Amino acid sequence: MLYCGIMSAKKSIYLFLLYGCIAFISFHQYGVGRTFVEAVGLTAKGFTAGLLFGFGVPLLILLPLIALLKYLYTWDWRKTKRLLAVSCVFLCAGCVIAEIYVSHDESQFLQLTTDTHTLISRDRAWPNQSSSLVYIPNQGAHATD
Repeated sequence: MLYCGIMSAKKSIYLFLLYGCIAFISFHQYGVGRTFVEAVGLTAKGFTAGLLFGFGVPLLILLPLIALLKYLYTWDWRKTKRLLAVSCVFLCAGCVIAEIYVSHDESQFLQLTTDTHTLISRDRAWPNQSSSLVYIPNQGAHATD
């Protein structure tokens, strides 16, 4: 009985790490897509690009892997659907967390620009530091690559 409990705990740890990796990949890729369109604030274009990069692309990679696992381990459809559903939940969670993170970074930048009449520029927060936020007096905040 102890051996069965250890194996179950080991499996739970592996699943937790797997789903954590899925959420992190989604988090990172959503930020890439969101900042790719050079938008500041939640826009339809930025949100769509974020979802495409953070949910669509990882899902397209996961589907063949899940199908391969199904046939390698001869899983029934119930187990396969559960793995796919939980993966989708963690992909969505990564996207939501990334949007909160990017929006928080943008709001901090906008607070810096209140009551100023000078040009301000800084890199976005990790992991999107390859693009910048720029404030131009009388024109507002913009995002650049």
